[in-house]
Amino acid sequence: MNIPSTSISDRYMQYFMKFISALLILSLFSNCSGRAKSIYILLDRKDNLVENSIIYHEETKIGHVENLEKFQTKYVAKIILDPGVNVPTDSKFSLHKEFFKPSWISINYSDKSTFLFENDTVVGDLKYPKGFDKLFGDSALQREIGHSLNELKDSLQKEVDKTTKLQK
Repeated sequence: MNIPSTSISDRYMQYFMKFISALLILSLFSNCSGRAKSIYILLDRKDNLVENSIIYHEETKIGHVENLEKFQTKYVAKIILDPGVNVPTDSKFSLHKEFFKPSWISINYSDKSTFLFENDTVVGDLKYPKGFDKLFGDSALQREIGHSLNELKDSLQKEVDKTTKLQK
């Protein structure tokens, strides 16, 4: 019985293909590993976002902001996701503005079956508390409200001054 011989180059090609296959499998598993992962979020504003602000998916804490830096006209937040957290590509990252306390980031997962890799950069958007989105997004309305509040303050100050004079 004659067994067909393979040339040396064919054997090298087989070894090479097995090696490449093994590397691909390892890279897939390393992306899904149970270690913390860094992701960068590009934001137009930082609105009370600080180091250690919390990252949520639905109501579950899945990470924190490690660093926040200005980059040209934007801000870049480096977030650290907890070990084992994998975020699907095309997920939505939103900065939630809070009054008198640090803001936080939510991640609304997409239905994609591919995931973000270590050090990927995504674009985030800004969410305001319900009912305040128009106020925070409308600078003309902000000026008008500020002017009205200043007039109210001046009026109250005049009444306080009158009351003070009457008491003397």
